[in-house]
Amino acid sequence: MVTGPKFCILHSKLLTKVSKSPDIVFCISSKGFISVTSDSVSSVSILQDFITKSATKKKSKFDIQQQFHESTVISTLKLIDPKLQEHIDLQAKYDLLIALLDIQTLDAGCDTLIPEYQQILRDEKNIKQQYKKQTNLFKHLCKAVMNLYLDWHKHKGVNVKGKLPQLESILNSNYSLDNVIQFFDL
Repeated sequence: MVTGPKFCILHSKLLTKVSKSPDIVFCISSKGFISVTSDSVSSVSILQDFITKSATKKKSKFDIQQQFHESTVISTLKLIDPKLQEHIDLQAKYDLLIALLDIQTLDAGCDTLIPEYQQILRDEKNIKQQYKKQTNLFKHLCKAVMNLYLDWHKHKGVNVKGKLPQLESILNSNYSLDNVIQFFDL
């Protein structure tokens, strides 16, 4: 019986919530050889950790070689960007709503407000509901970006855990896609 390489396609839901499109991981394996191709650095990192742990348990020896392209990281960041921007816009609207509510309690008549501000006050319930839902999603997105940053540099052999507070600050207070790409050093 002749045995050749085995092929598989793994369908990951790692970024499905973020990008609305699942990651696809292609694997080719034979004795002592595994080739993994994916559009997600994080998916490959997770798979690599799993393979390493499994091989260690079986006391197998193998060599891992990897090649990643900056475009993979940039495209992932571009998929996440609209959701981050959406949250930032909602955060600004929510902060403005809170300020307008304070003004409204101090001044019974808000008829002098511009129509945009009056509309925000009318949409109070909806804005608060959206904000409550978005807060958890925003935390999830920030974690995904930070994990991508760790995975990207891990594959380059650099430990960047000490820089995570800086990245978190950019995501929370100075976000733009360009700022994140610059921080990633791409």
